[in-house]
Amino acid sequence: MNTDKDRGRYTSEDAAKQVGNLYDLVLIGSARARELKRNKHVSAKGQILTALAEIEDGKIGKDYLLEHIKDTQKKRRDKL
Repeated sequence: MNTDKDRGRYTSEDAAKQVGNLYDLVLIGSARARELKRNKHVSAKGQILTALAEIEDGKIGKDYLLEHIKDTQKKRRDKL
């Protein structure tokens, strides 16, 4: 886990280790960054960094992705 001192340095390798592989990292990171964008919590650059930080810190992971997929499918069904 990163300390406040090195908080600005996040790498895809560290985050990938947390979720298991790069493929899941891309899916989880992009889903979280889009959510941050919708909620306007952080700047565009900060969305990616925030998503990576949350993944590295264990705040979000594969469970987040599964929940995101369920929510997306439900919204699509509701539109029909």
